[in-house]
Amino acid sequence: MALVSCQLGRAQTLAQQHFYRSRVFSTTICKAFGVNTYPTCTLERAVGEVAGSDDGLWKQGVFDGAVYPDLPIIGPAMNAGIESQIQKQIEDEQRDGWVVRTVAAQCLSEKDIHARMERVGKLVGRAEGKGAILCVSGGDPCRKMPFWKDGAKDSVYMLQHARKMKAQGRISANVSLWAVANPMLDSVDSYARKVDAGAEVFLTQPPFLPTSEEWFASVNQLSGDSNQAKILVGVPIITSQRNLDFWIRLCGLNAKESHIEGLKKSFPGKGSGPDVFERAVIDWNTDFLQRVAMRMPGISGIHAMPVTGMGRRLVVDVLREAQVT
Repeated sequence: MALVSCQLGRAQTLAQQHFYRSRVFSTTICKAFGVNTYPTCTLERAVGEVAGSDDGLWKQGVFDGAVYPDLPIIGPAMNAGIESQIQKQIEDEQRDGWVVRTVAAQCLSEKDIHARMERVGKLVGRAEGKGAILCVSGGDPCRKMPFWKDGAKDSVYMLQHARKMKAQGRISANVSLWAVANPMLDSVDSYARKVDAGAEVFLTQPPFLPTSEEWFASVNQLSGDSNQAKILVGVPIITSQRNLDFWIRLCGLNAKESHIEGLKKSFPGKGSGPDVFERAVIDWNTDFLQRVAMRMPGISGIHAMPVTGMGRRLVVDVLREAQVT
């Protein structure tokens, strides 16, 4: 048993060394030749009612990219608030970090999708080569209704048209196009179609299931343009059983699946006091990051997604203990 633990620990250490060296090498080479490198440690920013709660976290300089989500129900006031956050980041950071704004198709018309991508493209284009549009289909329930099934547009459509808009000058040519992937449910073909449509960087859902490794390996073995996209593996900072249940539902997983049940049982309980519980939460998330996420084949970085106040408070501790930063 000790030998197995030692071998696993060595494998984790080698994975960490490879991950760190890849980040340093790519960043050094790109800087040497004056090329903008893609970010390697991004943060899902807090928006809406909790906007601004992660400003101190962002300013620590741990992350080299900020991703602003597009919520399922979003009105003009919230859109204006998010765009104000982005503008503030561009001005405050002197264009030092990547600015990524999500645009979701949801149940919007083609005209509205194009208008939103054009507006966002002009905004993130001010980041001078470090701006991106994250194209997603969206989770609005109406997309599954019979009357919307054939009419709702998806992320492939968005990527294709965003690329055309760049060629037409409606979106700045230096704006990068990003996409998302779920390694537990998506096919490799789905990934390849998004790359063919123009996706340069992928953010994934957290690899909760062992089958995720097969998806990453298969994607990494693709040839041609399909093997050129960068992949940032998604890492949530789980802070409670309820928070873990949220992520399981969000990823479309079966809570009764044996591996998921084991994952839930492994999460620490709160019976030992707040300080002991906080330490256990850091250890649990660090273990997931080291033993699972950072070992996925072919990844280029980490996308941290702390969606709770405790998660935002502990995320830097987790990243540092996992030797990501």
